[in-house]
Amino acid sequence: MANPFTAGERIEMIRETLLDENIDISSIYFIPIPDILMNSVWVSHVKSFSPSFDVVFARNPLVIRLFKEAGFEVTIPPAYDREKYNSTLIRRFIIENNEEWKKLVPTKVVEYILKIRGDERLRAIAGIY
Repeated sequence: MANPFTAGERIEMIRETLLDENIDISSIYFIPIPDILMNSVWVSHVKSFSPSFDVVFARNPLVIRLFKEAGFEVTIPPAYDREKYNSTLIRRFIIENNEEWKKLVPTKVVEYILKIRGDERLRAIAGIY
């Protein structure tokens, strides 16, 4: 199942979490960039949506290659227990009404998903009413 939350909803989840952690977001931009499935123009596509930048943070090997070839510095952040903190697993737990999902996301994300009834949305998309 693709991400069932809109770009705006995901931005709100991230903002609320960062603010809850007392992280200054005054110089952080949240920019949803639609995928165009065209590797040859991906870097220019990203640049057209973004303020200027010098460093790219990525773990996707193709994205890393494309930005390095375009002359950008690329930083690869370490994986963070990807077996446990896995969006597919978390969505499955939500659909199954398994409360474990609430331990795998920040408190503000839990609150937001429940507020917008995202748990009900996921179950409806999965055909579970």
